[in-house]
Amino acid sequence: MHKYRLMVLARCLIAIISGFLIANLSIALLAFSLPMAFARATFLGFLLSFVIWLVFVIYVFSAKSLLRIFIWSSLIMIMQFILITVFKSWSLS
Repeated sequence: MHKYRLMVLARCLIAIISGFLIANLSIALLAFSLPMAFARATFLGFLLSFVIWLVFVIYVFSAKSLLRIFIWSSLIMIMQFILITVFKSWSLS
């Protein structure tokens, strides 16, 4: 029973921390990629980030493996960071 509680705690921490990071990176990604004023795109990204976080939390608690959750969340965050960097460099030039 002790291992089960640790697995639930790990899923909670992944859902909270990784979900927060993915949702916040989504705000910046949407702000740079949407074809509207930057302030409006940021606001829309902020509103959509709650939906993104919710979907991620549902995924974390429905996936079978913690390793799979960790790999997917890491890949999502890395891809978002790369896309934000690319979009930011395009907007500066």
